[in-house]
Amino acid sequence: MQDASSGALAHVLPAGEADGATLVTLALLFREQLSEGLEGRSGRQLLDTLHEASYEKLGDLSTLGPDGLLRSLGLVRVVLPDGGGSDPLDTMFTIAPAVFERLADMLAREAAAGGSCEGYEVADDHLLDLKAVASLCERRSLALFAELEGLGNLGSGADPDGLSRRIRTRLDVIADRLRATATGSENFPLVRLQKQFHLETDESLILVHLLFRELRRGEGHASANELVQLVSTGDSDLLAKRALLGRESPLVEAGLVVLEDATTGTRLVTHASLAPWAARALLGEESNDSIVHGPRRE
Repeated sequence: MQDASSGALAHVLPAGEADGATLVTLALLFREQLSEGLEGRSGRQLLDTLHEASYEKLGDLSTLGPDGLLRSLGLVRVVLPDGGGSDPLDTMFTIAPAVFERLADMLAREAAAGGSCEGYEVADDHLLDLKAVASLCERRSLALFAELEGLGNLGSGADPDGLSRRIRTRLDVIADRLRATATGSENFPLVRLQKQFHLETDESLILVHLLFRELRRGEGHASANELVQLVSTGDSDLLAKRALLGRESPLVEAGLVVLEDATTGTRLVTHASLAPWAARALLGEESNDSIVHGPRRE
């Protein structure tokens, strides 16, 4: 079960303390965190995944206990069972946010330095890659701004600088993959929109975020302030990017994004939604001619 994440974790743990059970368990929790919607595993689930024989499970039970490296070094977060028990088998484990960010950053840099990239075979893969970047942006936004928005500690433990490095690395990889695509990338839906309306990276990420928000949550809108925060790295960036959803911005002027009331002076507290024709264009359901004339048809 050793893989690239297990190897990288050897550098996260203190020298000489990287025992096999700890490494493999942490690697498993790392992969769980990468899979959206998963909220960790119980100790019993972890041991069932790692071993088939009962005696092997008993041998590694101490790895999950309070004195094991996972918990004593703060590598994981735990949720104790209901009723105040402390049985490691019933305890829920997730990888600590700081450890996850450090490991993900390390692996992203190794992948970027690995040389050649494979081109895209289908346009959907390009869109999904950008969706993954938008998800990283969302996590960074929570880490930076959640407390200000009254959302408690949703972003606690995440490293905004580490997330920003991963975002830049992923964007570089996407650019490399587009260059490595033999033919047809100019006809990818988002690439066509970028060229037609002179969209930059931030604007593209806002479109992708709104599209998948609609597809996954059934919500086709978000606050304009939330969307600016999505692509900002801090307060100074918020000031610099406040015009991204202004009336004369490419997104609004082209009709790609619709504001609830674009005539007021409080555009950042209004809601923004993806225009229906723009959603169809991103999904490849509009022709080039339709993209050009889309805003005038809706």
